[in-house]
Amino acid sequence: MPYQYEIPIKIKKDHLDELNHVNNVVYLQWAQDIAKKHWMSKAPESVQKNNKWVVIRHEINYRRPCYENDPVLVKTKVANDISGPKWGRHVHIFNGESIAAEVFSIWCQIDAQSGRPLRISKEIANVFN
Repeated sequence: MPYQYEIPIKIKKDHLDELNHVNNVVYLQWAQDIAKKHWMSKAPESVQKNNKWVVIRHEINYRRPCYENDPVLVKTKVANDISGPKWGRHVHIFNGESIAAEVFSIWCQIDAQSGRPLRISKEIANVFN
């Protein structure tokens, strides 16, 4: 499946660590940010209001560093498999043509009112597939 959503990133000074490259925690923040933006760009407002997401697992592979003026593009796509309230998401962070980091996250959909896990409906799956 091709990428479904992407955002360019302008690296800021506060993204950098003592080695002057993007701090590892920032990659994770970018992965969470793009997931939220992708959800908000696709899901109907009524669904967004009633359904929220929490992360239950992140896996990150760091491939190469990003520095202050590097051209960074973050791309995402949802995984093919849905398991009840859980859905995987792939995020690739590109530095130019090269992958700087790969993130795989498992998100759990919850009811906004009760905070309890909510099975992912076909309606929501169809919005993203």
